[in-house]
Amino acid sequence: MSTLHLTGTLANGTDAGIAEAAICVVLIAGATALALDPLRGRRTALATIGFAILGFIVGLSSTVRSGNDAFGIAYHATVLPLLLITLAALIRRPSPQPGRERQTAGTAESAESHT
Repeated sequence: MSTLHLTGTLANGTDAGIAEAAICVVLIAGATALALDPLRGRRTALATIGFAILGFIVGLSSTVRSGNDAFGIAYHATVLPLLLITLAALIRRPSPQPGRERQTAGTAESAESHT
């Protein structure tokens, strides 16, 4: 969507395009942090999803006020619930425990040695 705004294909011009590009970059950073270190990256992921949700609320509000962009309203109204579901899933997911992978591996090794 950012590219469509920045190239003038969609209404609201470069401001919306820059905002959507920033949200994209922030979400990529949060997903990367979570993938690289699930324990520490969880907070980063929660913060980045929160940032994206706030950005989408602002975008939806702006799009509704413009009154002439049904596609933009549909886009924001579709993605916003997906972000909220992602936030809820991340909140409900138990935090990984430090060293848990080692315990699991150790348990597997000890099970093999007893057989």
